[in-house]
Amino acid sequence: MVSPNGNYVAALNEDDRSVVLYDLHTHQQSELARGVALFYVWWAHDGRAVFFQDILEGSDTPIYRVQIDNHRVERVTNFAQPFAADVVGYRLTGVTPDDAVLATIIRSNSDLYALDVDFP
Repeated sequence: MVSPNGNYVAALNEDDRSVVLYDLHTHQQSELARGVALFYVWWAHDGRAVFFQDILEGSDTPIYRVQIDNHRVERVTNFAQPFAADVVGYRLTGVTPDDAVLATIIRSNSDLYALDVDFP
């Protein structure tokens, strides 16, 4: 994903265990963060940080922010309260203009329907 200022590309490496940063001016690549199973990379609105989720690091699948200038990683989600019984997880789906995390809740109680139709 290209940064808002167009200077960088942030992406997952091929084994999904690290977030890498590619500088489009110097053509240098560096590792921003490492984890168990990283997904869902999003840029902060000002291009100074990248958000990502580690979907296999513990039961609450944390979301992190890593600073571009110093590669400092900080956890931005902290779910001290357990989810409702029908919630099986969540995933990072975006970042608001003020860099608040947007997440989609995944529930186990989805309604599935089947319809058999006999056409003449």
